[in-house]
Parts: sequence; structure tokens; C-alpha cells
Amino acid sequence: AAAASGVKHLNPPGHWDYFLSHTQGETAALAESLRSALVDAGKTVWFDVKMPKRSEAAMEEGVRGSDRFIALASPTYFERPFCLKELRWAKDAGRPIVPCVDRDEKKQIGA
Repeated sequence: AAAASGVKHLNPPGHWDYFLSHTQGETAALAESLRSALVDAGKTVWFDVKMPKRSEAAMEEGVRGSDRFIALASPTYFERPFCLKELRWAKDAGRPIVPCVDRDEKKQIGA
């Protein structure tokens, strides 16, 4: 639809099954494992380190262009400005937000 309407996406194709929100320093390995599992299951995933464009505009396009938003919560996730922006965009766009927590970090969240 985007190509037909002349809309140019920052990161083609402009639509994904999932947007994966995470903090690089805390959940990078978990995020990559989750991304791989979803891709292996035939799903498309907006994952920043795999995207050619990673600007704030590209992140917002990714959130709004995804069907579901996965938040990989970690000890500092809710203190990170971009994680909070991504959550706000997902909420504003009416995207289902799926919170995920590494079982090893579960007791540290909100502590």
C-alpha cells in the first residue's frame, strides 16, 4: 500500500509484526534471542540493531508500523528516555503492549 501511495519508509517495508523495545546494555542478548525466535517462526520484527535507519523518526515509524509492541523490561528500562518515548508512541497508536521480563531480573524491576 505504501509503495502504491508513494509513501517512502525510513526502513522498508514499513510494517512489522513486532517492535522490540529494550535497553542495549541490559537486554541485548535476550532481545537478539527473542528476535531470532520470532523470525524463525515467520514473523517480522523491528529491532534497532538490524535496521539501516535508527533515528528517532525511524523508531517512531517502527512502533507505529508494527502490530504489537514488546517491551523487554529491565532494571533501568523505565528510566531510559527512548524506551519511554517508544512506550508512549505504542500507547498513542493503540498498539498492544506485551511486557516481558527476564526471569533472572524479575526481582530487580522496580526495586
